[in-house]
Amino acid sequence: MNTELDPTGNKPSFVAKLLRPKVMILAFLLFLILVSPLLIRGWFLRGVPNVPEPFDREPLLEYSVPDNENAYADYQSAKSLYVNASQALSELRDRINEDGWHLANDDIRQHLHDNEDALLAWKNGTEKDKALYIAAKDYSIAVLLEVTQELRELHRTAMLRCKELEAEGKPQEAWEWYRASIRASRHAGTHGGLMERLVGIALFQTTADPLQTWAAYPELTADDLRKAIEQLQSDWQLTEKISTSLQIEYLALDQAIKNYSEEGLVPMGESLPGTPGLLYILGEPELSRRVMSIYFRNQLKFCDLPVYERPRTVSRNDLYDDPRGFELGDGDHWDATGFETAFQRAILARLVLPATSQIQRALDREEAKYRTLLVMLAGQAYRRDHGEFPNTLDELVPDYLDAIPVDNYDGKPLKYRFDPEGPVVYSVFENGIDDGGLDWSHQHRTSARGPDDYGVQLKLFRPDPLRAEKP
Repeated sequence: MNTELDPTGNKPSFVAKLLRPKVMILAFLLFLILVSPLLIRGWFLRGVPNVPEPFDREPLLEYSVPDNENAYADYQSAKSLYVNASQALSELRDRINEDGWHLANDDIRQHLHDNEDALLAWKNGTEKDKALYIAAKDYSIAVLLEVTQELRELHRTAMLRCKELEAEGKPQEAWEWYRASIRASRHAGTHGGLMERLVGIALFQTTADPLQTWAAYPELTADDLRKAIEQLQSDWQLTEKISTSLQIEYLALDQAIKNYSEEGLVPMGESLPGTPGLLYILGEPELSRRVMSIYFRNQLKFCDLPVYERPRTVSRNDLYDDPRGFELGDGDHWDATGFETAFQRAILARLVLPATSQIQRALDREEAKYRTLLVMLAGQAYRRDHGEFPNTLDELVPDYLDAIPVDNYDGKPLKYRFDPEGPVVYSVFENGIDDGGLDWSHQHRTSARGPDDYGVQLKLFRPDPLRAEKP
């Protein structure tokens, strides 16, 4: 039997055997195989600080509303009572809301009659100041917003009721339904996520546009319009800050990532490139959690400010280009370039991070619409008292408005283009330039990019082609 001996004639020790080149090479290769996943994971996490959460989540998680104070309790009842319209009837309803009650037929009147109880339940809900559809602790990115979506359908039928009342010469009663629609638009998204806010924006937009025609009805007095101004200002205070919606969105996304980490559940059912084990090597889900925390910290820093006070945005994620938006604590300071580099490595974050900039722009448009709407109502009240529209907006102060609202895009008073046939009050809109108020409406856009300015018109009364008879 051959026994391997060292140069001294003795059997080599165990340590000596380990130090042999072949053994060392094999051991080193085995070591690389074992530690390479950690090395790769560390490479993906490199330079991305593990920052604290961007806000205190406890107040959101603890927020609740009793059923007797919650508008959504009534909205749920309205949903259960509502009789949906057929496709043809739905299309006719939309035409009436656009063009006037003179298009109404017996089917439309029956549709309103069938939904009287549903509309009353909905209106009762709008009279409440508090609304909460889904508590923050139960919110998720896959939640179904059935009642919130149903508000669209109820709203369209409520607008039909407004047209009917206007045709009957009752614009004062129509205002109560317009106001209910405005309040419902404020409830959509209260302590809710971004999709709910988008529903609220849509509801307000489709209420604000017909108010331009409503305000021209000769049956309305200056006092009626002053009352509408006061109530609109009061109801607008129900509007939720976008920061609250962003915080709830963050909680939902954070929970989705935790579910993936603990249960292997894929966020939003997306198809991921690899198994959970491979994604762990690629730094997930920790990398995405860190990236999202930095992103929301940046957005929450400035999102509630008016446009003219916000820093400019950069990168494909529209990050605010301001050092204050990248104060991460413990001496860590980032910028948009550093974030973008990390974001490209964060697989889960790329799947679920919302396009908050688009919603922010929609909210900015909504705010501009609200402010111009106030001035339009004041201008119509002025015409009731003086027989003509004001030549300048200064004539509305102080009898109709305490001050001319500031344009949330440039911080200056709203603009006014006088025209005896229908003046326009407008915002300079997204380009920040006063383009003369000639292209001011999404309904009358002259370019694919949208209007140069943005506002509303002070209309003169023009009756429908035919006055509808009462049912």
